[in-house]
Amino acid sequence: MFALTLLIILLRTFLFIQAVDEGSKKDEGAVYYSIFLPSFYDSNGDGIGDLNGAALRLTYLKDLGVNHIILSAVYQTYRLNETAIYNIDSINPALGNLKALQDFITAAHDLKMKVLLTIDPNCVSIHSHWFQEGAAHHQPYYTYFNWSDNPVRTQAPGWFAIKNSDYVEKYHSSEGSETAELWMDNDAVKYDLITGFQALLKNSKADGYNFINTKKAFTNMQSSDPESWWTLVNNYLHRTCPGSVIISDSYMNPPGKGYNFFDAIIDSSFSKILIALFVCS
Repeated sequence: MFALTLLIILLRTFLFIQAVDEGSKKDEGAVYYSIFLPSFYDSNGDGIGDLNGAALRLTYLKDLGVNHIILSAVYQTYRLNETAIYNIDSINPALGNLKALQDFITAAHDLKMKVLLTIDPNCVSIHSHWFQEGAAHHQPYYTYFNWSDNPVRTQAPGWFAIKNSDYVEKYHSSEGSETAELWMDNDAVKYDLITGFQALLKNSKADGYNFINTKKAFTNMQSSDPESWWTLVNNYLHRTCPGSVIISDSYMNPPGKGYNFFDAIIDSSFSKILIALFVCS
């Protein structure tokens, strides 16, 4: 029986472990546990893991020595397995609601664990309000995206035509036709994103963010000055949400780009962090 139980645990648990960053004191002693909510623990029998289910496993995580939990995207996405923003102002109803998120974080804090929320700051779903308005040439959302009607330029990979539209211009995305990259040189985009980040952090009482796919914001297609963008994110969140933690999956500075600033801006990167991903139905 013990062997069977152990086998089930091994089959359902995927661990990828790396040493804590020797070169940084910011996260010294931190043990991170990354939860992909939809497949973690289902509390209501609908076949989808949720926030209430994850809360039931907090004591187990504490016993493992975890002191930082990284939640997968809780904001609304068009599909559960996506990270592109559909509505940053709302919790995905398949995972719970704002109260469920607040309860989870409160329970984690009672166990002396911090909770970080995962967010992809680079793109939105083409089904989102922002993109639908932009595709219709409605301001200000039209300027939120990178468009081109140059037939030579848009032959390159990553350019997609708007579905069911009379407009010939195409939008850019490195993630496929279902997402659209944001134009990070637009101050209105920066403002809407950062205020959305702040609101979610304050309303949920979470301790910070895990920004994913951050390397994409280094490309000239999205931003000509990524340093100013990430410095703005860092300064704004730390000023408006004192004590908040910012970590990222971008563990290498893009070669030849001079982006050595990035490690100084974020509190930690996933280059050498202990991570555990436990998958449990």
